[in-house]
Amino acid sequence: MPVPVGGLTDPGYLAERADLLRRDDALPEVPAGAPEWDHALLWAPDTDPERPATSHISIVDADGNALSMTTTIESGFGARLFVRGFLLNNELTDFSFRSHEGGWPIANRVEPGKRPRSSMAPTVVLRDGAPVLVTGSPGGCADHRL
Repeated sequence: MPVPVGGLTDPGYLAERADLLRRDDALPEVPAGAPEWDHALLWAPDTDPERPATSHISIVDADGNALSMTTTIESGFGARLFVRGFLLNNELTDFSFRSHEGGWPIANRVEPGKRPRSSMAPTVVLRDGAPVLVTGSPGGCADHRL
């Protein structure tokens, strides 16, 4: 999938996205960005519905223990099957159920070697063995925009 690297790293676009974070309360919803593309976008939009089954928490306790945990096994508790201590997931719903729209391919269609659109990276950054940043984000979006 082509990525608009120039648009994503443009200082104006980054400032626009950063302005969304200049609040004293949590955002109820974060709209998808629309960075400039430096090449033609020949993909149809994916209109599959967003499923509200992913959560993320970042925690640092008084003793400095840090946790970055993203749960995204779909449908609250995935396939709702618990096997040998693990909940089974249902991540195929992170792909588009349609392959084309109006003759154009949907970027998020099911194909070999693809990763789900909600690939996340719960992250704990350490400096000298102690956490300095704990971050992550729940899920992905059904839209092709970034």
